This record gives sequence, C-alpha cells and structure tokens, in this order.
Amino acid sequence: MKQSSSNVLLGLDDRFIRTGFLGDVFPIYIERLTAARVDHHDSFPPHFELNDHSTGGEQFEILLNGVKDNKVLKKVLQYYQQDRNRWLSFNGMTDLELKSILSRAFKKGLCISPNDTKVVVIDHGFSVNERVRITKVLLKGLGVKSVSWYRESILLSLSTTSRNSLSVQLKWNSFIVTSVFDLREVQSNEVFNEFSGLSFHYFVLEKLLEMNDHDVNELLTSKSRFNIIEKFISTFYVRPEGENTTDTGLFALTDSVTVPNRLRCEIVEKMYFGYKITRLISDHLKRLPIDLRSVMLKNIVISGELSFLPGFKARVLQELRVLFENTKKADDIKCVNSVGSWAGCSLYCNLLTKLQLAEFISENEITDSTLRKASQTRTADIALFS
Repeated sequence: MKQSSSNVLLGLDDRFIRTGFLGDVFPIYIERLTAARVDHHDSFPPHFELNDHSTGGEQFEILLNGVKDNKVLKKVLQYYQQDRNRWLSFNGMTDLELKSILSRAFKKGLCISPNDTKVVVIDHGFSVNERVRITKVLLKGLGVKSVSWYRESILLSLSTTSRNSLSVQLKWNSFIVTSVFDLREVQSNEVFNEFSGLSFHYFVLEKLLEMNDHDVNELLTSKSRFNIIEKFISTFYVRPEGENTTDTGLFALTDSVTVPNRLRCEIVEKMYFGYKITRLISDHLKRLPIDLRSVMLKNIVISGELSFLPGFKARVLQELRVLFENTKKADDIKCVNSVGSWAGCSLYCNLLTKLQLAEFISENEITDSTLRKASQTRTADIALFS
C-alpha cells in the first residue's frame, strides 16, 4: 500500500455509503441509500415484535390482528410500509444492485478505477454471509486488489486513543454492546433491535398519532413525514433522573403545527431510560471477568446519532452509577470522547502506512486468491471472515 491515492476506506450501512482515502478525517463521498424492494419478513417496525421468525402460525395472526385492531398501531404500520424503501435490506439486494452502489462510490464519488485500489472496509456489524458477499462483489465484481475488514467497535476504541473500551452503538437497525480489551473483542456483540434508531423513529410516530390532533395527523400524511420526524428527534434532550419539571410550552413542528414541548424529553426517556438500556449494559458487564469490569466502566464509548442528544450520555452514566453503586469507585464510571470509527480507521491505517508498517494491514487483506481458497468450504469462509 504505497500510494495513498490507491488506499480507499469504505463505510457501508443500512442508510449510507461513505468513501474516502486513508488519512482523510472525513469521507469524500456520502450517498443516501434506498431499497429497490422489501423482504416480506421485514415489513413491520421492530417494536411490534412481528419480524421474529420464531413467531408463526396462530401466534403471529393473534399479534397481527392486535395491531390491526388498534387504530394508532395500524396507522404506524401503514406509514412504516410506505417508508420501507428509505433504508437497505442487504438480504433483499441482488449482487448486481450491490455492485452498482459500490461502483458509483468509486467512479462517481472518488473518480478512480476500482482496479487500482486496495479497500479497507469498516465492519458495521455485518454477518459472516454479508461480509463474504460484499468481499466477493468488491474482488470479483469490481476487481479491487484486496479487501481488509476492521471491526467498528475496535475502531471506536482506537479513536479514543485507548486499547480498551465498552462500545455502546445506537445504530439505525440495532443497539449493540461490545467489550474491547487490548484491541480485541472479549465478548461478542449483543444486539437489541428493539432499541434501534429505526424502532425509535416509529415509536415517536406512534406517540404523535396518540395525541389524536387533527393538525398533527394531517401533517403526518405528507410526503415529508419521515424527514419531519427525524428533524423533530434531533431536537430531543434527556433530563437527569428524578427531574420532573412541568413544561406547558409548545414546540413548532412546522410554522403552523405545534406539539407539547415536554414530548421532546418524555419520548426518549420512555424508550431508553428508567434502567432499560443501562440494565442491558449492566448485564453485559456482569458476564465479563470481574477484573475487566472496572476497565470497561472507565472507558465507555457511546456512538450513534442519539448519543449526541443533550443529556443522553449523562443519564446513561447516572443510571450506571446507581446499578454499580456497590463498586469501590462508582464515580470513576465515565464516558470517553471519540472521533468516530471513520476517523479512527482512516488515521490508524494511514499511520501504519506512513511508519512503513504496512504488514499490519497486509495480514488482514483478502485477495481473490485467498478468497478462492477459503470459499471451498463453509468453515473456511467463517474462519476467514470471523
């Protein structure tokens, strides 16, 4: 990896593709992604609990009828299905569609030929099958020289200048808790879809519909409904536990439509707090060796759009300190600042190259020949991409 112009960093998730060159703090190209089709098993908001494959037959019909009999939930379901093409379902994409997305990022976004590049990919929590598939499209479909994968939780730790961290990721399609020690994941990802950004978006929609306000309901029928809710969420904030100030003011969704201002804190607190997500974090930590818990609690990295809401991180810390009040130094529980997984990966890999330590990158590289050998058996695929 001698020429920095040939070392491309790629970030791909459910809503965006980002590309740039190693050493760049920010992506050069960002594209919002949309889905061409929707899988039948992904046709319900996660908090409806109707996407669970273990629920079938008569039990599924009972749950579905319960949704349809509720006017608010029925409307949420209708809007969800109308919005469903606003984010990707990798299972529902063909290789040709994936190739088209990746090709645009190289040719339109970076104005380079994929054949001249070595690609470093940020692993945002893909399954083994998804990593294999993306790698094959990059190597065989676009002809890149090699592909290297780096776990997002480890990159977030690097971005704090620490080798250890408790990574709490508030992602669009998932809520992920991971422990990283000495730049290794010591406990596998724990994923909770009911606390994802997607779940929260439609939880907010549900709460707005529950108001049964004519002007609000009329606004939510508009084509800009999705963006209106996202903009509304960006104004949310979180109060310290026990603070129940009475707010009788109004908040303007648009110039002519208002809602109670208290919703800006009450909705997010009802979804995430009252020891909901902090209990999950606590349970995760208690499964770690006891000597690692204090290390993790001193290096909590909370990432994702909701983590930037005023008071969000402070409330997480407040609740964790209560849950771990019997520890010797509960006040040592703290969040650390992170520049994000993109900057962490870009600067880390670029530094290795500048220091002529490219072998640390090369040992993670997957080329067409190594992929061909690994793909001969399923177990080899798992070993290569785990």
